[in-house]
Parts: sequence; C-alpha cells; structure tokens
Amino acid sequence: MGLINNLAKRLDSFINMMASLGTGKDKSAGFEFQIKPRLDFFTLDNLYAREPFTQKIVDLRADEITKILPEITHSEATKILEFYTNSKKGFYKALNKALKYRTLHGSGFILIDFDDNKPTSEPLDFKNLKDVKIKKLTVIDKHLIQPYPYYTPFQDIEYWQPITANTNNIIYHSSRVIWLDGIDAGERMRTTNNGMGESLIDTLYESIKNVNITHNIVPSIIVEFVQGIYKIKGINAAIARNNKKAVDEIKEMLEITSWGQSVTNKIVIDSENDYVKNSTNVSGLPEMVNVSERKLIAASKMPHSLLMGESPGSSLGEAGASQKRDWYDFIASEQTNVANPAIEQFNEIIQAILGSNEKIIYKHVPLWQPTELEQAELREIQSKVDIAYHSLGVDNEDIINSRFKDGKYNTNTIITKPIEKVKRIFTAISDKIKGNNDKKKDKKVA
Repeated sequence: MGLINNLAKRLDSFINMMASLGTGKDKSAGFEFQIKPRLDFFTLDNLYAREPFTQKIVDLRADEITKILPEITHSEATKILEFYTNSKKGFYKALNKALKYRTLHGSGFILIDFDDNKPTSEPLDFKNLKDVKIKKLTVIDKHLIQPYPYYTPFQDIEYWQPITANTNNIIYHSSRVIWLDGIDAGERMRTTNNGMGESLIDTLYESIKNVNITHNIVPSIIVEFVQGIYKIKGINAAIARNNKKAVDEIKEMLEITSWGQSVTNKIVIDSENDYVKNSTNVSGLPEMVNVSERKLIAASKMPHSLLMGESPGSSLGEAGASQKRDWYDFIASEQTNVANPAIEQFNEIIQAILGSNEKIIYKHVPLWQPTELEQAELREIQSKVDIAYHSLGVDNEDIINSRFKDGKYNTNTIITKPIEKVKRIFTAISDKIKGNNDKKKDKKVA
C-alpha cells in the first residue's frame, strides 16, 4: 500500500509541478540518455562558421590527414603529383574539403567530371580512358546529394543524384563519385539517413555545448565578482509596515549616495548605516570547467594542447610528447581507413588516364618525426648492431648500402651476399645432428 501511495504522489501533477519533475527544470533528465533528432545542415553550417571548437575539430583532422603529399612510387610520379596539386583541379585540395564535410555533415563527396563525351550516368570505361582530361572536381556534403532512385538496405549504391539547383536531373555513376562516408552506426541508422554515415559534430554537440556553457559562465561571474551591499537601518520594518514615506526616503538616500559616488568617487552614508563589498566565492570553478573540457577532449580524440590551445602542466614533459604521438597515430589510422580508399579510387583513374599498366604505389609520410637527439641515439644503437652483424660475417658493402641507400639513413639491413661464418656454423650444427641420427640408426640395427 505504501508503494502505491508513493507512486500516486510521484505521478501527481501538482507535486510534479512543484518539484519540476518532467518539466524543463527537471535536473534528473540530464542523467538519462535522450534520443534527439539529427542536427540539420543549417545548424551544422552555423556551428562551423561561428563556434571555435567545431572549427578546430573539423579543420585539424582534415588538415593533418592531407598535410603532406604521399610518396609516389611510379615511373610517371611527377605527372601523378600534378593531378594531386593542380591549383584548380587538385585532388588533395578536394580531398581536404571532402574530409571536412565528412566530419561536419556525416559524408563528403567528390564528383568527377571527365571530358569523355559520355553522360555522367554511364560507368567509367577504364580501358578507353587514356589521355581523357578531368574537367572539374566538385566537392559537396551529404545534404546536397542522394542515392538514385532511393537507398536499398544492404546493397551498394550505384547511382547518385545531386540536388542542387544547377544539377537538376543529372545522375552520376558511382565510378565517377568518390564518397567519404561518415561514422558507421549500423544499417538501421543508415536507413533513416539516406544510406549515409553519421556526423561527428552531431555526436559531439552536447559536449561542445557544455564546454561553451562553462566557459560563458566565467565572464558573467567576473562581471558580478564584487557586489556592493548597503546596510540601512530600519529598511525591513519600513517595507513590512508599507510605510511609503520611509520607503521614499530610502530611495532618495540611495539616489543621493549614487550621485555622490559618481561625482566625488566617494560613498557618503549615515553613521548608522553601512556599506560593504562582498566577493563571489569561485573556489572549485576551474575544476568544474576542466571536467567539461576533458569530456570533449576524450570524445573528439584530440590532444588538450591542440583543442584548447594550451599545454596542461603534465604535457610539458614526456606526457606531452606521448599525447602528440597518440594524435599522430590516430591521424595515421584515419589516413589508412578513411583517406586511402579515396586515394586508391583516384589513383586507379589516373593510371587509366596515363594508359599505364604499372600500379601506382603510394605511402603516407609519417607526421611524427624524431628530434635530432633521438636520431643520434638511434644511429648510435644501430652502429652497435652493425658491429655485431660484421662479427657474424655480414659483408661491409651490404651494411653500408642498407644504411645509406638513396641518400637517406635506413635501419633495415638487406643482405645480398652469403654470410660465410654463419653458413659454417649452421653446416657444423647440421652435420652434428646428422651424425647423431646415424649413430641412433646403427644402434637400432645392432
């Protein structure tokens, strides 16, 4: 019976209103996960245009991924790099923009227009693509394109339809579209999102909002940090008695006091009254701000120094270097998982345009570069390893060529000549094992 009574009180509308339960002021609602609609393109665009943390998260990821051109191994590497760096039709510039749209909106697209005299709805004919020119690379976000005629779950999207004013009824075959998909939240979520992934900024929106709330509270506290308090004898009694004359006198006194302060920069009050200044207690405020910042840092997978523009105390030493390495490792994984499929699709197109059967091999340049001291320590350790190799009989020419090939220092050792000493050791061991086996056979025969 007690449980029913308590439940009745809990559901009573009057009590709920008094306690703010279920209303906008219900504090308990903040502890529950709430399903919210996706942010629309207008909100996302405005966040990027006017909110600094959104800009950093979007820009830094894309800029770091495309910071350095990949190393191209191909007989026509110079021509290939021209496709990457062309000022108007440069692939890496388009890739950078598409990566930003991926983070902000959930997908970025590069539409490739060729001078091949064929409609964009036809698949690319790679066998007849030699010397065909790329007319234009158009980068758009997912709100400006849709699967054609519609998205079918668990099936590849073969055609895309831009929905901008100047591309009405134009269809692109998927071979002419480079798609950088967003966060994969599963097929059920894709069916409500035109088959596309989720926006990272949409995912981080609550964390970004909380950081801005805590940061905006600080200026308002500073404005009201020191409050002046008048202690006027008899003010409560005058208000309680509704003594209009006394209240008017108090108002007049306050006006005169305020006027005197503005003229003389002094406060003149009756000896029976008092004026004090109280400051707001801000102890614990930095810790509260840090909590919201740490949540955003963890969710965005970005180092504190990059996102907040400052170095935390621990990052001045090894911890800071570790944060930087972790960030570069994350960027390397993004290059592999996100950028590489787009690069490989574009490289296949370039290879066909060049009419080459030679596969384009590329490698991302590591963003983390060792310091001069670290390089010197590495070479010192490697020199000891080389001495050990030499003592085993590795040819000096192999060691030197491996270490300084192509004018760059390399720690990999490529052995082209037989190591006589090692060969002799293994031959002796092999002969000994063979001799022991022969003795065992002789004993069995006997």
